[in-house]
This record gives sequence, C-alpha cells and structure tokens, in this order.
Amino acid sequence: MLRVADKLWGGARHLHGDPKAETHQEAVYIPFDKTEYIADDQAWGVFAADGLPIEAAIYRRGDPAQRVSGGRAFDGSSLDRADPEFNYVYLGPSMQHYGHFITATMARCWYPFRHSPKRTKYVIHSEDEIDRLFSYSYAATCFQRLGLRRDNVVRFVNPTRIGHLIVPQPAFEEQHFERDVFRDMCRYIGAPFKADKRSSQPIYLSKQKLPSGVGKFINEDILVHHLELEGFLVVYPELLPLSQQIELFNKYAYVVGSGSGLHTSVFCATPPELYSLSISEVVNSNFALIDSVAKTTTVHLLPEAGTRWHHYPAHVATFINFMRAPENSPARAMGDDISGFTTAAEIIEPSQFASDIASLLRSRGAFA
Repeated sequence: MLRVADKLWGGARHLHGDPKAETHQEAVYIPFDKTEYIADDQAWGVFAADGLPIEAAIYRRGDPAQRVSGGRAFDGSSLDRADPEFNYVYLGPSMQHYGHFITATMARCWYPFRHSPKRTKYVIHSEDEIDRLFSYSYAATCFQRLGLRRDNVVRFVNPTRIGHLIVPQPAFEEQHFERDVFRDMCRYIGAPFKADKRSSQPIYLSKQKLPSGVGKFINEDILVHHLELEGFLVVYPELLPLSQQIELFNKYAYVVGSGSGLHTSVFCATPPELYSLSISEVVNSNFALIDSVAKTTTVHLLPEAGTRWHHYPAHVATFINFMRAPENSPARAMGDDISGFTTAAEIIEPSQFASDIASLLRSRGAFA
C-alpha cells in the first residue's frame, strides 16, 4: 500500500502578469563573503546609491517571504567601478545545485528572454568563476538559449559601483510564487530537445551516483534493484547533459524519482506523469510551484510502512564544501554515503515499496 504526501511547506501562488524591471543609477554590488554560507551572510546584495538594499534585487524565499540577501545597509567602504561603456542587468545569485539553479538563478532570466538590449552585461552573484559556471551543462544550456555568454555574464569579486543597472523582479520566488513568463521561458529553453515518440516504460531517476545534495534514501540500492525487476529503466541524471534529460522527459510518459531531478518537467511542452518518492509527509512547496509552471501534478508517495527519517545539520558544511570544491577534487568524490546530504531516510520495506509503485503505474497505463 502507498500513502500520498500532500502537506506543503511554504506557499504556492500563481501571479498574473510580467514582473517589473527597475533602473538604478550608481548602484553598489557587494559580493559573497566566501567564509560564510550565503544564507548566513547579511552583507551581500545590490544596494542603491544611498547604501540601502534595492528591494527588487533581494533574494527571498518562503511564505511569508524571508530575505536572504541585503540584510543590512552598505557600509560605505571603498569601491571598484564597473566599465561605464556598458549597461548592466542584475540576474541575482547563481546556485550550483540543480534545483536551486532553476528556482533561484533562472528567476530573473525572464528579462533576457523578453529583451535583448545591446552593449549589455548580465551581473550575477556567484561563488564560481564564469568559466566554471558555464561548465555545468544545465547552466550552459539555459544561458545559451537566452543569449547569455561567457563574455557578457560578469561577477565582481570586489565591492563595485555600477553606473546604470536594470534590476528585474523575480518571476519565481522559492516557496512563494511563480509567473507565466517563467513557464514561457523554460519551455523556450527546452523546445529543441524533442523526442520522436512516447514510451510507456516508466523511468526512475536514481541518486545513487550523486555525491551530495539535500536528501537521499540510505538503502536506495535495494529499491533500484526491485524497480529494475519490475521493468523500470533506471537513469542517473547527474551523468547526463540537460538536453538528454529533457529528451528523456519528452520520451517517457512516466517518471519516478525524488528531489529536484523532477524539476526538468518545466522544460517540456507536454511533461510526463511525475511520481515523487517522499522522505517525509511534508512536501516542499517548490514542487507545487514547478507543477504550476509545467502544467502537471506530481504525486508524492510514501510507503505504507513509512521511512526512518533523519536530519543532519552538521552535514551542511560538507554540502557547501562540495559545491565550492574544484572539479575532480577529493571533496567531489565522497562516495555512496550520506555525508554530503542534509537529510536522509531509510525505506523500511523497499521491495514492497517498489512493487506498490509498479502496481500503481500499471493501473495508470504504464508498461502497456
């Protein structure tokens, strides 16, 4: 037997109309403090000439919305000067985590989707250098479709004054709201990656090869084994470029997984049926927001016997170190343990869970 998790953590509102874009003169950009996690760093952000945070530029999440950036006014320290030959557009923080890249980094990218001004550079907050940011398949694919390139995306490493800065409001705010333009942009990004025909074989998005993230199943290997026996195709999203992930979502009518790998549905004009395996009975409302964008409904499943759920606050540091580590470093090869995850759950009866999932999907037309 299966249970459906339907309690949301956070809000999930749809807002009509495009966000606004503000213009600010002599704005001030304060970079991340690399010694702190961005949610604990109160100084970073974009500020007006008077030193106060620009409200439209603040990175917020939650309902009611809680600010993450711009927690205090700029202190008036010395500043570099951005090249005055260019106008600048602020695109907010760039997140390496795939799910947060979609929900946070892409939130202001509606502006280059709607507009293509000349002699413009796009400003981001990022711990990564620009070349490394573009080395991530999901970032390179999304940015390329929107006209963002290595030579027109910039991050400042020092506090910098920007003569002319356009600040788009977000079209997606985590655990809070989304707008139609976010859907239009995501479907435009995914449009080239079509599939010729639809398969009724369900696929399972495994995290077995993912070394770090928010949550995972401790005994996923047993679940995967039994899902394969049931006829599932097992896929490892982090080993595939975004283009192939989108093609899979277009080819297969039933997708099962957990976490932000399911967010790929936002890039599909006709998304598959989605089944999310929940660690607990409370679901992050970002999933409801992504459903609203993708025009689908994700079914969040729990085994009848439940799970043994664990939270590891001490692992946050490991997760952050993983995201900041250079490619091919030891910190990026932590193995198949839970040290890089902040939550984990053990499925009490994984073989029965696999059987129940397969039975549910058969009743809905899978394996036909």
